[in-house]
Formats: sequence, C-alpha cells, structure tokens
Amino acid sequence: ALVWTSGLDRKFDYFNRPWLDFTNKTFEEEVGFGWQKGLHPEDLSRWEQAYEKAFTSRRKFSYDFRLLRYDGKYRWVHVNGTPRYDRFGKFIGFIGHCLDITARKNAEESLERSERRLLLATRGAGIGIWDYDVSADNLEWNEQMYDIYGVNRRKFGNKFEDWCQSVVEEDLPKFRAAFNAALKGEDEFNIEYHIKRWDNTVKYVKGIAVVTWDEKGKPIRVVGVNYDTTELENCLLYTSPSP
Repeated sequence: ALVWTSGLDRKFDYFNRPWLDFTNKTFEEEVGFGWQKGLHPEDLSRWEQAYEKAFTSRRKFSYDFRLLRYDGKYRWVHVNGTPRYDRFGKFIGFIGHCLDITARKNAEESLERSERRLLLATRGAGIGIWDYDVSADNLEWNEQMYDIYGVNRRKFGNKFEDWCQSVVEEDLPKFRAAFNAALKGEDEFNIEYHIKRWDNTVKYVKGIAVVTWDEKGKPIRVVGVNYDTTELENCLLYTSPSP
C-alpha cells in the first residue's frame, strides 16, 4: 500500500517507501502538493474537490484517480483517507493509503464495453432476455421482452404466472411442461409457442433457456432468450406444398 499523511494545512507531509518507489520521486519532490504533479490532469480538479470536502467535514473518504508511475504510465489507484487525532482528541490531519486497482478498472471497462455490445446486438436483433429467480418467483425482463409480448412494464407482475397469461391457451400445457422439465433437469428448455399480446395480436416465439442449480441439485435460476419467429412461420406456411 502507498501510505501518506497530511497536516492541518492540507499538505501531504509523509510518504512511505512503497509510495516513493511507485512514483520514483524523492520525498522533497512529493512533499506538500508536489505529488499532485503526478495526478492525471483529468482527475486533479475532482480530487481537489473530494479532498477539500473530506477535510472540511473531517470524515473518512475514498476516491479513485490515476497516478503516474515510475515507468511513465498512469495507474488507477483507490485511496482511503481517515481523520487523525492526537492524544487529546484534537484533529491534526489525515492518514491514508492507496492501492493499485488498474486491473479491476480494466476489467470493469471491458465488461461495460461487452454489455454495450450485447445491448446493441439484442436491440438490433429484437432478442428478449429474461432472468427467473426460482425460489423468489421473480421474473426480470429486458426491454425487448416487453416489446415482443406487447406488455406494459408497469402492469406486469414479474411472476411466472404473469408470463403464462400471455401464452395462448392451446400452447400453455406444453409451455408449462417444458419449463418444469427443464427445472427437473429432464430436458432443455427449447420450445416454440404462440403468445397473445395485450393488443390481441398473436405472435409465434422461440424460447431457449439455461438452468442453474445449487450444490444440492435444486434449481435456483433460469436465464433465457425469446425472439419473434412469426414472420418465419408465416413464410413457411405460405411456401408449404398443398396436400
């Protein structure tokens, strides 16, 4: 950890050896506000605001910023600061430490990029994604699911039975059977069925899902996708040879 302390004048007055090794600077170069020369220009103003707010309120704080390392590369660090008091209870400044979190930041940015790409892909392809918590009987839909089913988000109850209400009566038994078989591990949830939207139009959809079980073999979660295959079904009907 990169350890530092500051006094009542807000200036940093101590750096441990790992800090000086990290920046490859001398104590004289870093003391006071000299260390801030190593802060990324985009982070300096926000850091000053966060530090001033914590100093004024004399409360613990945490913050992420980029700090220039000895090799000329900026590294993300997470800083925690704690007020210091002398033996008489008088406030004398802050003590804090910084940890290099660059790997975590890169992972978060990579995940965010992947999520954006997935969002664009599902929107473009009209793919609905759903996530069902078995024990809580809680069903979460993405926006495409609501579009496919023509359901008002505010009126949807987020229960399995609320989903079943959209399945046409003729297909409901096979829908339930396929879902229950998947929960028991007897078969995959891979089914096509008709739904009746709230505007009374009927759609044909494809459903695929994966079940997650706990260590005792109890189903705990089901995540799946739906996509509208009505157009494809109609094409197949029109192109099928007459008997």
